[in-house]
Amino acid sequence: MKKVLLVFCIAVAFASCKDEPAKKSITKDTSDKTAVEIIGKQAVLTYPDFTAEVSYLSDTTLHWKSVNSQGKAAEGDEKISYKKLNESLFFLNWIEEDGLTVSQVIDLKQKKVTSYVSFAEENSNRGKRAAIFLEGTFEFK
Repeated sequence: MKKVLLVFCIAVAFASCKDEPAKKSITKDTSDKTAVEIIGKQAVLTYPDFTAEVSYLSDTTLHWKSVNSQGKAAEGDEKISYKKLNESLFFLNWIEEDGLTVSQVIDLKQKKVTSYVSFAEENSNRGKRAAIFLEGTFEFK
């Protein structure tokens, strides 16, 4: 009986050692070694009617400078809300001094930025505000 028990224990130990590599190959490594962060970097966002250079200073602050198709420039420092959605998607939101509200989704894999911009509009029957979506490209400087 001791011999049977010893053989059984050895067989179980051998089988569990043998299965260990298979378990590792089945388990998917979900960490993305190519993950990129935008904080601390500068980027150029190109929209149909203007270009913006943005410095992501921290997860609470950014600086932007834009130039429209007529050459008119504007810039500002903004307090932002920032959320990294996954390894390549980022959500940012801020309200500028004049009340312009910007919400952005930055997609690093697609090199795209989608912005929802809300602004004061006296003739609007929707809280005296209007909004537009803007689609553009995103690239690090």
